[in-house]
Amino acid sequence: MTTPTPGHDASAGRRTSPWVRIEDRAAAMLIRSGGLAVLLTMLGLLAFLVWSAYPLFLGGRVLGERARFKPETPAPLWLAVDPAFDRFVTLERDGFFRVHAIDDGEVLAQTPALEGGGVPAAVRVESGEGWLTLTRDDGRFEIVRAVLEWEPAPRNTETKTGLARAEDPSQYLQCDETDCKRWNLTADRLGRFKPIKGANAVDTRGKTRLKRYVAAAGEDGIITGVLTGRRALGAGTVRYRLTLDEPAPVEKAEPPAWVFASGSGNWAAAVWSDGTLGVRDRASESPAVRLVETGEPITVAAMLLGSETLLTGDGRGGVSGWVVRSGFPRLVHRRALGKAPVTSIRPGDRDRTIMVGFADGSAVMYNILSDKVIVRIGPDAGTHAHPVALAAASPDSRAVCVIDDSGRAVVSSVEPGHVEVSMRTLFGKVLYEGYDEPAYVYQSTGSTQAEPKFSLIPLIFGTMKATVVAMFVAVPLAVFAAIYSSEFLHRDVRRYVKPAIELMASLPSVVLGFIAAMVVAPFVRDQLPRMMTFALIGPLAVV
Repeated sequence: MTTPTPGHDASAGRRTSPWVRIEDRAAAMLIRSGGLAVLLTMLGLLAFLVWSAYPLFLGGRVLGERARFKPETPAPLWLAVDPAFDRFVTLERDGFFRVHAIDDGEVLAQTPALEGGGVPAAVRVESGEGWLTLTRDDGRFEIVRAVLEWEPAPRNTETKTGLARAEDPSQYLQCDETDCKRWNLTADRLGRFKPIKGANAVDTRGKTRLKRYVAAAGEDGIITGVLTGRRALGAGTVRYRLTLDEPAPVEKAEPPAWVFASGSGNWAAAVWSDGTLGVRDRASESPAVRLVETGEPITVAAMLLGSETLLTGDGRGGVSGWVVRSGFPRLVHRRALGKAPVTSIRPGDRDRTIMVGFADGSAVMYNILSDKVIVRIGPDAGTHAHPVALAAASPDSRAVCVIDDSGRAVVSSVEPGHVEVSMRTLFGKVLYEGYDEPAYVYQSTGSTQAEPKFSLIPLIFGTMKATVVAMFVAVPLAVFAAIYSSEFLHRDVRRYVKPAIELMASLPSVVLGFIAAMVVAPFVRDQLPRMMTFALIGPLAVV
């Protein structure tokens, strides 16, 4: 047996050229380098995606304290931070709406909230449009909101830049180096309504100005009703009519501390400080209040944006969310946010973000949908912390104002981050308003009172399902095409088909999908009905 000489190709009977060996080695190195480059590119893309998506799961941060001041008046009854972040609006205990400069708390404008003046005995807040239901001492109630409108104002050389009071106490000026605006503070009132028998606090909620739902605790139990407005033909005045349902008796001696109407008008909720919740189902034939014991004393209650979720705060620093199903309150969310009793809950006007204040002087911005704590604003170290009376955020969650029970206000700038994105909203089941059970839902929306639904589970399973269905078609087609091309196709045709298929195999699937969507799909759409019809009718025609 002869031993092959190095560099000699025994099978071909000729010596391999050194240049061929060099080209083979270069090709092998090029292939290895290409494969390594592909792996590094994929790892780089993965790292970039992780780096881009990681901030979605982080909370916000406090950028710094904007202002700190203590007005001469005590803590207000209601607080709203303006989106412009240069002022905030309050409802004071003397019954006036007031606009304050956010830097020093100076009163810029004021106007009475109640028609004819007066002091409200009870205040109920509806998030979103800013409607307040104010109840007087005599039981009469009004539905009102603070409105700021501006108009151009003349500017002269003596006009200073910034915010300044105007001659009219309900107006103030906002000037820069080029022009001025005159802001006018008014109270937008729906009307004054007669008292409900025995009710010392009335709550109203609704989607429009012409229809609102009413709830109150009267002498004979929980009272619900509908407030309907009609506009006279050719006139601008709206006349309202209050229609009350039969009172629903309550099996408790003491009256509830809070009563809320739902935004849909299907039910009303009553809350007692001892931890009892009651629901009056307006659709039920028997007007009774169904009671549920929560097991924790309740210190504060409010309605979330949309007025379909009841929020309660307890003495241990926890916040709970309740929805009504089949006439009973159902606990759908609970989170311990602080170590002191909850003293204030202020739902946001744009999303499911709420501001929660505590008795130790701290406050938390929290999104109940994503279960994410956005920022914490703690009490000052080394000073006596007063309980938080009110805490509110601007609609974009970039400004926070916290007022304690002594009247001191602290304004902070906040970077909220992505408040509605978390592992829970992306991969977990979430109970959305209007749903009977938690579900995986992906749905875009533009409504201010609708919950954004970002679950990726429907997208993942939809992609997997589409892939499996496509494989049922693609695998048999590919196998039969391979058998046909190798066994039956003419070699001259195969000489062109084989490189074309190999070229397609080298292309990314995204490119092939784009070509299929732009070219193949329209052709199949036009020809498929004819082919299916022929497949059904053709055999019958032959027979």
